[in-house]
Amino acid sequence: MTQNAILRKSYQDARVLITGGMGFIGSNLAIALARAGPRVSVVDSQVPGCGANPANLEPVRDQVQVFTHDIGDAAAMRSVVPGQEVSSTWPERSATSTA
Repeated sequence: MTQNAILRKSYQDARVLITGGMGFIGSNLAIALARAGPRVSVVDSQVPGCGANPANLEPVRDQVQVFTHDIGDAAAMRSVVPGQEVSSTWPERSATSTA
């Protein structure tokens, strides 16, 4: 089974959300997944100087839904993922955390 066939089988009828989807890595992931069949949504804050380039998604422009939001903005993210829990706070790290 080819890699494209595996992707198609794995992601058939799936919904995928890619954060940072207008940058180099995110856009290439979005293109590969959009071609494999899932519904792809991209969120990117488009901070100047951080690599976001809408032209990166040109090959799949009609297959990808794009949102310009900061993922730290819980209210904005709720509109992107309706019906899912969205929190604007990060879990606190314990004093013994190594991360």
